[in-house]
Amino acid sequence: DMGGRRGRGGGRGGGRGGSRGQEPSEIGSRGKENDRSERRNKIVRAKAAAVEKATKKKDKRERRKRRDREVDELGPNAPPPKKPRTIEDVRILKGVVIEEGDPEIQQQDAQDEFAEVLEGRQVPKVMLTTGRQRVSKLSYQFLGEILRLIPNSVYMKRDPEKRIRDIALWAADTARCFTDVLILKEDHRKLSTLTHIHLPDGPSAVYRLSSFTPSKNIPNHGRGSRHQPELILNNFSTQLGHKIGRMLSAWFPHRPDHIGRQVVTIHNQRDFIFFRFHRYIFKEDASKARLQELGPRFTLKLKYIQKGIVDTEKGEYIWRATKERDRRTFFL
Repeated sequence: DMGGRRGRGGGRGGGRGGSRGQEPSEIGSRGKENDRSERRNKIVRAKAAAVEKATKKKDKRERRKRRDREVDELGPNAPPPKKPRTIEDVRILKGVVIEEGDPEIQQQDAQDEFAEVLEGRQVPKVMLTTGRQRVSKLSYQFLGEILRLIPNSVYMKRDPEKRIRDIALWAADTARCFTDVLILKEDHRKLSTLTHIHLPDGPSAVYRLSSFTPSKNIPNHGRGSRHQPELILNNFSTQLGHKIGRMLSAWFPHRPDHIGRQVVTIHNQRDFIFFRFHRYIFKEDASKARLQELGPRFTLKLKYIQKGIVDTEKGEYIWRATKERDRRTFFL
């Protein structure tokens, strides 16, 4: 019996010996692999990545020193620095790009759904509510910040038995005078979706909501006053972007109180819409202005826009995001 066990043990040992006895050429070919993704050892991959990063950093430092020497030697005759290649530089705008002062666009703006508010003939009144499901404290915190950000906004508790169309028709009643409805939804106790319905007849836009930072978490933040803020729209270049910009502008009265020195900035970059709220103060010589952020911060990403009141089954889409898209292609 003991002899048999030694025989089996020896067989296994021999098997290991055979696997170790590979040809030198085969081992060398595996060692020459340059692709880090094919290296199974995590520590080896990390070391290779660190060496590659250090090499790139060293090359960049050498190029910068060489450039500084050229500037010192040649002065104004030195070649201009190369412009870095970013997504902003190679972006492709889909849709009609509008130009400022276009008479056709101005005529359309005078007759669209937002003209009454944006030309000051109607005071906007925004209704805030939540989805059907029970929401967390984070949603109420966000709604509280929006109530402070948007003048003349009101929170109404959601009746879970009412559909979105029922809420919109109730808010559009002339006795209530609401001009817009914002519906906040969350998913797994995280803010996920903001639905915007312009009353009484639309359009409706649905956004993905992210990067919410309440005022209390912003360093050196201030406290906003009840003055109506000024509004800055930035980088809405296409016809779709122009429509979205006017739709978001309809939240705010267009007769700002300049005494309050408060400004809301709605900035579009790579189809992400950033909201910021600041107070400004000019220096004594009026050459520059200092800013104090009031908060909140949050970001919207357009998912789709429909005509009329939002309806995922029968609604007519003006634009809808698709998964198959190039990272350089932007629509707003």
